[in-house]
Amino acid sequence: MADNPDSNSQAPFPPQAKGPPQAEGPPQAEGTHVLLDIYGVKRLDDPAYLEDVMRQSANAAGAHIIGAHFHHFGLEQGVTGLLLLAESHISIHTWPERDYAAIDLFLCGNIAGVDAAIDILTTSLQPKTTKEQRILRGAPLPD
Repeated sequence: MADNPDSNSQAPFPPQAKGPPQAEGPPQAEGTHVLLDIYGVKRLDDPAYLEDVMRQSANAAGAHIIGAHFHHFGLEQGVTGLLLLAESHISIHTWPERDYAAIDLFLCGNIAGVDAAIDILTTSLQPKTTKEQRILRGAPLPD
């Protein structure tokens, strides 16, 4: 699967959609950017497994996958992976020798989708410890 965009890469949105799903009500920000550090995780040297987990996460968020690229640095080495989304991206960088991964999740619009994506990531990867930072991107400036 790595390096191959989804079959819908030419039309990432359903025919009736005009763009990424948006949150209900007045916009508070253009999107949510989550930095997720996970510790005590196994299988961080398996790019196919990580890509599958990330695709499940994107699907749970209601995101549209445009492309994917996962690079394995070699036997017992880490993985750098990226899902390019119509709504932005999900990336992972792993250090299997430390049982640690850094995940970057940026979704425009759908705040509920961010929580669904994180739930899939943490349920699937089963970290012993997590550290999460959320940043609202494009939030209105104060008057």
